[in-house]
Amino acid sequence: MALHPKWRLNTIQLLQGAIADTADRSALTPATTKALINAGYKVNIERSPQRIFDDEEYEKVGATLVLENTWRDALEDNIIIGLKELPVETCELLDV
Repeated sequence: MALHPKWRLNTIQLLQGAIADTADRSALTPATTKALINAGYKVNIERSPQRIFDDEEYEKVGATLVLENTWRDALEDNIIIGLKELPVETCELLDV
């Protein structure tokens, strides 16, 4: 997996679980996170006590652990993974 030279997207952020049933799944595994880091991406993982993988597993492969909801202040060229069930009245992403 290599970065395309025209892509500016170079940071990926996985959100902390947005709903209660996320304890047994995750959009990124530690192994996938390591592969993304090895391909040149910076990966931020929101801290979560309810995700199937512990925060430390992501730290061990080189991800940066960040506080919950920091995706709201992420740079425009960040790829955000795990957005779901956002409140319509407060979500700027849904303003059209």
